[in-house]
Amino acid sequence: LPARHRHSIGGCEGVVRISAAAIVYATENARDARLWRIGDIRSFGAAGPYDLRLATEAETFNFDLKGVLKREVYDHLWQVVYKP
Repeated sequence: LPARHRHSIGGCEGVVRISAAAIVYATENARDARLWRIGDIRSFGAAGPYDLRLATEAETFNFDLKGVLKREVYDHLWQVVYKP
C-alpha cells in the first residue's frame, strides 16, 4: 500500500508491504525505511481503513495509507500479533 509515514514535523512517502512473515516500509529516505518481523511487533492498530500504527519495543510508526487496509489483512495481523 502506498503510504505516508507521519513524523513529529512533516513526514515521508513510501510503500507498506505486509506478508505472513514481515512488514516492510520501503522509502527513498534510508533513515525511515524499516523491516519488521511479525514476531517483533508488540502492538498495532488502525483508526480506520486508511490508518495503520505499528509498535515494537523500540519505536512506533504511524502511517496514513493511500489505499484501503483490507479487513482480511487486519484480521491476519491481529491473529499473529495477539495470538494466545
